[in-house]
Amino acid sequence: MKMRIVELEQEMLNSDAEILELQKDYLTIESQLRDFQIPVIPIKTLVKDSPEEKEKYQEISLRKKLLGKENVLQHSVASK
Repeated sequence: MKMRIVELEQEMLNSDAEILELQKDYLTIESQLRDFQIPVIPIKTLVKDSPEEKEKYQEISLRKKLLGKENVLQHSVASK
């Protein structure tokens, strides 16, 4: 019985050591990710860069709106 208790205690110590090693690895990886710089490029700055591009994007959005309305009208007329 005493031998089984010692064996189980040793197993617990090994498990705890493995958990601590995994936590150490996790923290190492986490700190590397924090130090890793990811460039962030906001989308809105691209539109504001040039007036021509801003106008182009406005035309596209207007075209989408108009086409959307035309499709709704066509579907409502076709369903009657």
